[in-house]
Amino acid sequence: RFEDPAITASIREENGAYYLDLKASRYAKNVMVEWENASVEPDVNFFDITDGTVSILLDGERDAILSEMPKILSVYDVQK
Repeated sequence: RFEDPAITASIREENGAYYLDLKASRYAKNVMVEWENASVEPDVNFFDITDGTVSILLDGERDAILSEMPKILSVYDVQK
């Protein structure tokens, strides 16, 4: 059984590109991010956070990227 990884997220812009920065307080298995109402694609999906942080390049229009934060799920969320 996995413990709650307490994942937090923020979006940052760097040189015209947008990134989703994820931080977990403990190991997070099979993390998935999805946007409910925006057309945004992460460069990777279904990944582990092993060292506490991960940065994901986002593909989409600026307004779509900034319109909402994605839903973030891991194995912890589906084992409940």
